[in-house]
Amino acid sequence: AMRDGAGYYDAMDDALVAKQGVGASSIPTVRPPAAFVVLRFVPDDRLEAAGALVLLASGVLTVLLAREGPRWAPVAAGALAGLWIVHFAPHLYLHSEVWAAPFVLGAMLAVRARRIPVAALLLVAAALIREFSVIALLPGAVVTWSGRRSRPWWVGAVAGTSAYYVGHVVAASRIVSP
Repeated sequence: AMRDGAGYYDAMDDALVAKQGVGASSIPTVRPPAAFVVLRFVPDDRLEAAGALVLLASGVLTVLLAREGPRWAPVAAGALAGLWIVHFAPHLYLHSEVWAAPFVLGAMLAVRARRIPVAALLLVAAALIREFSVIALLPGAVVTWSGRRSRPWWVGAVAGTSAYYVGHVVAASRIVSP
């Protein structure tokens, strides 16, 4: 529907009605539009390939995160990520959580590399894809409560929380009574 010019929220309602017989009936059924606005330009026959790239990125980032552990950790992380991808990819490649995961994992790598502004930016991007990701900004803000290093976390937390709030206001306007 979005490819035919419909806006995200109208297209989402149409998809929910087609799948469940009713449009959005609660705020949690409405996802932020960022990932879907980008996906509108991906041809239908390429959606699974795009999802596979995102899942592959998550797997690679998981292995990179595990490199700091014991020698067997990257192998175990790669095997577990691979099993998860093989099992769930056919069902979940369009779920927002899958598209937000590489940003969260990238933020974790950025924190480890002490690239705090990059980490905060990646978590804001994740929150624009899956709003609950904004929660990941709060520990960084609290841990670095004062000092220069806390500014990116607080800016990110405010930006992400603002996007979360606006998304919920828009979503609330789209809710239908069950």
